[in-house]
Amino acid sequence: MDAPTAFSSGAPMRHLNTLGLGIRTTPDKGRGVYATSPLARGTLIEVSPVLLFTPQEWEEHGRHTVLDHYTFIWRIPGQPKPSMALALGLGSMFNHSSRPNVSFNRNIAAQTIEYTTTRDIAPEEELCISYGDSARLWFPVVDDADRRSESDQGEWGGLDGVEIGGVPDEEPDRFAEETMWEVGNTDEIMPAPELPFQRIKSLEELEEEETDAIKTMNVWVVDVDDPRMISSMLRFLKENALDTPELNHLRRVRKVNNHAILLLSTGPPPPLPGSLPAPYLYAVPRLAAKDQDDLQRKNLVWPVEPIMRTQEERRWTRAEVAWVVRGLKRAISVAREAGLRGEVPVGTYVCNAPGEEEIEAVGVDTRLSANHPLRHSVMAAVRGIADIRVVISPSASTSVSTRISAEGSPASSAPVSRSGTPSLTASKKNGADYLLTSLTLFTTHEPCIMCSMALVHSRVKDVFYVQGMPGTGGCGGAEGRGCGVVGKGVNHRFGVWRWTGEGLRVPDVSPGTDA
Repeated sequence: MDAPTAFSSGAPMRHLNTLGLGIRTTPDKGRGVYATSPLARGTLIEVSPVLLFTPQEWEEHGRHTVLDHYTFIWRIPGQPKPSMALALGLGSMFNHSSRPNVSFNRNIAAQTIEYTTTRDIAPEEELCISYGDSARLWFPVVDDADRRSESDQGEWGGLDGVEIGGVPDEEPDRFAEETMWEVGNTDEIMPAPELPFQRIKSLEELEEEETDAIKTMNVWVVDVDDPRMISSMLRFLKENALDTPELNHLRRVRKVNNHAILLLSTGPPPPLPGSLPAPYLYAVPRLAAKDQDDLQRKNLVWPVEPIMRTQEERRWTRAEVAWVVRGLKRAISVAREAGLRGEVPVGTYVCNAPGEEEIEAVGVDTRLSANHPLRHSVMAAVRGIADIRVVISPSASTSVSTRISAEGSPASSAPVSRSGTPSLTASKKNGADYLLTSLTLFTTHEPCIMCSMALVHSRVKDVFYVQGMPGTGGCGGAEGRGCGVVGKGVNHRFGVWRWTGEGLRVPDVSPGTDA
């Protein structure tokens, strides 16, 4: 049940649809949906209504029937457990592919699923979606790439056929950590000493702790004499995507005598409304307060939000730790598969947090097959997210929940699936055109300086890695003591976390490799 294939056998089933799609049967995959004429990228295939099963109905009845193989997770905001949805029409006929050519978007409010092509599709080609992580599928994966001759490696040196879940289990117990974290109360807050990962502090944080001096940065501000303009100006900041993460620890307004100073942005602001004076640069604290004493000191420079700099003491539930383990496991699977195909065994997986709108991609290092030194897995994953965002249909912005799949790019493999609530729409508004806003990146080896700066510019939320890279890593390894790419001189900061637990082993790479 994998990979788009040409018709191989079986009489066509009669089915009425506007695109003349056919339903055919093949010996290896059973029934599937096929194109009978060329379909352009972005074509809306169908809007399928869904039949919903409550959590109780599904647990007691539905999951014990053949329907268990055809339903989608349907997470309704405010409902503690997800429902299950059976797509009616063509929605239940799409087979799985590790390289899907159709994405699907859930619309919770309308109780429909929209299916859209992610690339141009030729006649006689099967239309496939991704069912998710192949390691968790209940059937053997069939992939056309496995039937290629060795001389026909495809456009991307054979990596377009990578099946992420097909990694030989050389170490059966290497992911026992995941099971451990999924046992017990999943909402339990785990004590910091028991976490299997730790945050890498920025060089700036370390320097501030050592010297006790307040680090500052220049931002653009404007004087506002009329207090009635404050509300409209705050709306102006949001409408122009100026409420960026690097300013989250600062209050927007500072009162001085009889007027206010409004914080605008880190970069030159757009033209201001009304009769406001010209903006000017102002030094403000670069970092959040680390404790109450630090808060009082920084408030003398500029009002700081009463939140402490507690990323290292961030509260993690048992379920969230298990999610991190799964993300790193996914990256390791990508890396091992790449290594088996003769590539540098570095893998990357990008997704958003559980309970948020789905957008996911993986990146494969192809510097060897592409004969290009910059084809790193992190760059591939960013490219994969870019490709996904291009094919998102306009209707997705009105959906309460969306799942997105993507066609592989020259350095990326197919995404996997989860379910959740909206964030992509908000990310578009607040993050403008930044690719990784609100997303988390998992990678096997510490990203090099080039990839780390790409993550800064992409506005990634958090980065997790397993293996540090002394001398070449951009998230602490090159500096040897702290992360240098999220400090002075950059306009975005992301959390950097290194795996310190047991059970996760990554493939070896040569010392000095830029990962």
